[in-house]
Amino acid sequence: MKLIVGLGNPGKEYENTRHNAGFMLVDMLAASANGSWKAHKQSQSQLVPINLESQKVLLCKPQTFMNLSGLSVVAVMQYYHVTSTDLIVVHDELDLPYGMVKLKNGGGAAGHHGLLSIKEQLGTLDFQRIRIGIGHTTVEDKSRKILYGSNYVLAALSISEKIAWQEISDIAVALIHSTLTSK
Repeated sequence: MKLIVGLGNPGKEYENTRHNAGFMLVDMLAASANGSWKAHKQSQSQLVPINLESQKVLLCKPQTFMNLSGLSVVAVMQYYHVTSTDLIVVHDELDLPYGMVKLKNGGGAAGHHGLLSIKEQLGTLDFQRIRIGIGHTTVEDKSRKILYGSNYVLAALSISEKIAWQEISDIAVALIHSTLTSK
């Protein structure tokens, strides 16, 4: 079984923010498979089993907030006996321009607190990742304030970003399908 983890923060106030790109993508995968999220108390996660490319896949949204994602990810991996070779993590990536999507195997965390938490709990970053670019660009909110750092990643997607999301998510889903068929 493959485990696809979307990183994000739980709660209405974080929906449709750049930092929740992972949640948004696994939500799309679950909806396309008519899957229903169920709370998994043992791992502090929401889970939904689906079939993709004739494989059993477990989708996961940690409910521990981004900085503690590793606690949920490792608990799910232990509960379902999933190894790091069967783990795919979907996350936002500041170091990629908005809309660019890349597959990465292993490597560093580049300061991403969700990935750092997984490394701390799992002991490695040697797993596949779907990196969804959110860019470093500053944007202006309605009150004309410039957003940087955590204000930027936790801000809601702009109208143009929402419009581009469908194409971005299609690319990310295609990458997930290709990783499932490549082994």
